[in-house]
Amino acid sequence: GKRQHVFRLRTSDWAEYLFQTTDHDLMNKWIDTINLVAASFSSPPLSAAIDSLSTHFPRPVLPSAQTRYSVVS
Repeated sequence: GKRQHVFRLRTSDWAEYLFQTTDHDLMNKWIDTINLVAASFSSPPLSAAIDSLSTHFPRPVLPSAQTRYSVVS
């Protein structure tokens, strides 16, 4: 039969992982956290600032280290 509180995670290389939690709320917390972390690593970089005097637009500076803050509030 079908197990309760199970979700599937598929990675960018098509590997699949099944996770089983103890209840529906915990399953949703896992899904929300995984989605938040995935979005934070896959967000496109912000465009460079533009001014009317510049003819060369430098590439934006991106963070070089992960945050020390937890993704779970």
